[in-house]
Amino acid sequence: CIATSAEKSSVGASSVNDCQEEFLEIMAYSRLRFSRGQVDKAGANFIKESSLALALPKDEETEVINNWRLSHALPLLVIKRTLENRAKRIDPSANVAKRIKRLSSIEAKLRNLSGFRLTQIQDIGGCRAILSGINDVFKLASAYAAKNKSTVRVKDDYIAQPKSDGYRSMHLVATYKSKSSAYAIYDGLKIEIQLRSKLQHAWATAVETVSTFTSIPVRSEDSNPQWRRFFALMGTAIARREHQSVVPGTEDADVAYELSQLSAALNVRYLLSSWTHALTYTLPMHKDSANASDFLLVLDSDARTGSTSSFPRGDSRRAFEEYFKTERQFRGKPNVQVVLVSVESIDELREAYPNYYADTGVFLEALRFATVPQ
Repeated sequence: CIATSAEKSSVGASSVNDCQEEFLEIMAYSRLRFSRGQVDKAGANFIKESSLALALPKDEETEVINNWRLSHALPLLVIKRTLENRAKRIDPSANVAKRIKRLSSIEAKLRNLSGFRLTQIQDIGGCRAILSGINDVFKLASAYAAKNKSTVRVKDDYIAQPKSDGYRSMHLVATYKSKSSAYAIYDGLKIEIQLRSKLQHAWATAVETVSTFTSIPVRSEDSNPQWRRFFALMGTAIARREHQSVVPGTEDADVAYELSQLSAALNVRYLLSSWTHALTYTLPMHKDSANASDFLLVLDSDARTGSTSSFPRGDSRRAFEEYFKTERQFRGKPNVQVVLVSVESIDELREAYPNYYADTGVFLEALRFATVPQ
């Protein structure tokens, strides 16, 4: 599961054995059972408005799509383990997590991109490394450039060229290639790798939290203009702290002044703090789940409640079964978000996915820093 012999020796025999056991367990249930043509057909039919036009029953389409999602589990495991190994050699406190793309997110992407096929989506499987600072992000990107030129490429560098909404991160795409013919069925599958600093992650967390609890698509161009401007300016404030390119449209702004005005008008500090408080007592942290590696999170933004289910290491199959079952249960309810994530320990869960706990403390501190004269 480890990319190089040097990295393999650095993690120790127990980690390698754990990886091999998980590898074999995932192999038992994640084989791709449908052709790419069948997958694309299922994806196209899944988003058709009229059920009369469907060539397959909805349940059968979902089965094909879920099998396509599951087929990414093994490449995702391999690529996530390599990412974790490399990230922690650069920054021992790095937080690394992986996830399979939500069915609702797949549906939204297929609807929004006309003519786009399901097999063209490059982030069905995704993993993310959150590093302490921007220099560590660049070091990790350089490590991939040096060792995986043929299989990993930079998809989007939103640090050098931030999005107009303020989003900043580096996205890589890894193409799985097995050294064994036994796993050749997975060759060519794409896994997205996101590299972020803690401040960039805090920004993204705050955006998702506001979007979830206000039902305002903050990053959309049709969004509330005050929220969109606020986050664009925060993107620039963080970029300047990291000595990187600022967000387009904010080059000449008086960032501290505008942020002060907008945060007061939008009541940012109160809202983010109150959402955190509302969920503090409804999302248990499962401190007793010391051996868990997969966590199923369900967040109801209307009720401001959530739940967490944990699954012990080596029980990924049951985790996926519960994930698909819960997705089906809440299909058609946009206020309910369901996500299955994998982290190495319970302590890393909140750091990797703080928006599901409405934990925006780092962002609020960044806002204070941006609006107080330095």
